[in-house]
Amino acid sequence: GLNDMVVRLDIARKNLEEETAEKLAAMEQLHHAERLATVGKLASGLAHELGTPLNVVSGRAKMVSSGDLDKGEILECANIISEQTVKMTKIIRQLLDFARPRKPSKEPTDLDSLIRKVFSLLGPMASGKMIRFELDKKDPLPKIKIDPGQIQQVVSNLIVNAIHAMPDGGGIKVKIQKGNAFPPLGDNQIGGDYLRI
Repeated sequence: GLNDMVVRLDIARKNLEEETAEKLAAMEQLHHAERLATVGKLASGLAHELGTPLNVVSGRAKMVSSGDLDKGEILECANIISEQTVKMTKIIRQLLDFARPRKPSKEPTDLDSLIRKVFSLLGPMASGKMIRFELDKKDPLPKIKIDPGQIQQVVSNLIVNAIHAMPDGGGIKVKIQKGNAFPPLGDNQIGGDYLRI
């Protein structure tokens, strides 16, 4: 009867909810795996980038421990060691921020600085292959509500692919411009102003 049908529909709805949750969890795992694969590629470049400040710190520490320096020189060495430590911490934090799994959350984001952050992160990988980055934007751009982690991941993957596709070096240009567009199917179908990367 009607009660049986209601029970069957309720069971079907619960099954569908469980399947949807499982699919979302699987997609999140896949995204995280992709991010970790990119992290592996970045790590070698960042390890190379850490080499210089580590050498500076090591050299300055040896100078201090030699006992040949006066008070002013010791102070100068301490300041340089401190500066280089801040630099190394920043490099490591960039990698950790990139690798950390996170729930999607939209926030007002400056695309310009997000792209520059990607350039900074991928800089060591690019310079080793004689590749230079260029950001092309004509207009002052408004902040837009996006998930910065997801957009950073997409842009990083595209640039990593471009680096691998350019064994002889060259230039990679990222362009940001305003444009009128329609949202994808499923959203409200009203055209509007968007930023295009």
